[in-house]
Amino acid sequence: MATRVETEITTGLALPSLVKEVSQRRINVYSGVKPRSIHSDEAWACQKGFRTCLTVHGVVKDKQPDNGATRVVVEVWVENQHGEKTAGGHASGPVR
Repeated sequence: MATRVETEITTGLALPSLVKEVSQRRINVYSGVKPRSIHSDEAWACQKGFRTCLTVHGVVKDKQPDNGATRVVVEVWVENQHGEKTAGGHASGPVR
C-alpha cells in the first residue's frame, strides 16, 4: 500500500514522534498473564519505574528510486519516559 506524501522527503528528515497508549488487555493477550510481570501487572510495572506509553521516533536515512516510486529507509527507535532508547531498528517502504 503506497502512502501519499505532502512533504518533500530528504535524508535526515525527522518524522513526527508518535505516542501510543497500549491497553493492559492488549498487553495481556500478547505476553500472557503472569504474576509479578512488568507486562501483565500494571502496579508492579509502576513500582519498577515503567509507565503505560512509549514514544516512537524515526529519521529518514536513505531514499532510492523504486519502480516509479521512491523507497525510503527509516531508522526507528522507542524511548521510555526517561528519554532512554529501549528498542531500535530500520524500516523501508515505497512512497509515491
